Amino acid sequence: MFPDGESAGASRSARRTGGYVLFEVILAVAVFALVIAGLAQSLVVAIEATNAIQRERAIRAGLLSVLREAKIRPRNEMAMEAPDEKLQVRYRTEVEELLLTNFEGERLPGMFVLRAVATPMEGAADVIEDRLELYVYRP
Repeated sequence: MFPDGESAGASRSARRTGGYVLFEVILAVAVFALVIAGLAQSLVVAIEATNAIQRERAIRAGLLSVLREAKIRPRNEMAMEAPDEKLQVRYRTEVEELLLTNFEGERLPGMFVLRAVATPMEGAADVIEDRLELYVYRP
């Protein structure tokens, strides 16, 4: 009845094994899909973190540039404001006179603190305020 001398029991056993193999393949594909989805999500998070770091670095470079520009100006022109549309940040510099004294208690004239502040423009997303300070001597 059965070709090549197979018995009815052997044929049923082969069908059961074939069903388990299909289940194992489906299970392996599902586990593989979950692992790939997790890796893809990790890649997205890493890219977002890299972009945020690059943005902060660009804002710091802008702050440093504004600070350098304000430092070379005359004292009455040190306070300034400059928008950066690309980064959605407004740079502003402030000047404050420092009241420093020497060991003898005499006031040291011409000392100023120059602050550069980066504030987010309206509607800017994920931008925090940042600042740098520089001490300037102008006799």
